[in-house]
Amino acid sequence: MEKVLTVLGGLVFTILAVFYLIVSVAFVQVYYWDWFIIPLGLDLPTFTISQWVSINLMMSLIKPNFDGATREKTTAESKKYLITITVFPIMALLFGWIISSCI
Repeated sequence: MEKVLTVLGGLVFTILAVFYLIVSVAFVQVYYWDWFIIPLGLDLPTFTISQWVSINLMMSLIKPNFDGATREKTTAESKKYLITITVFPIMALLFGWIISSCI
């Protein structure tokens, strides 16, 4: 029973991590689009988070992210990857805000 709960917990955590990554990147893209593309005056439409999620999912189907390696990740590599996908959208939004404030 303990093994089943561990596997189920890992599955739920993975689903939540993927959901967070997809939505947070789309959130950053909404702001980047509004900060850097719309001010150019090219009469382009604005996009919502759900539209950016759809664009990202479509692009991930077109461009696979497989690097050819089939080895298992160590626990340290998994933790580093988890921290990276958690912090990256926040840092990207912060740097974009700093740049848009200076322009």
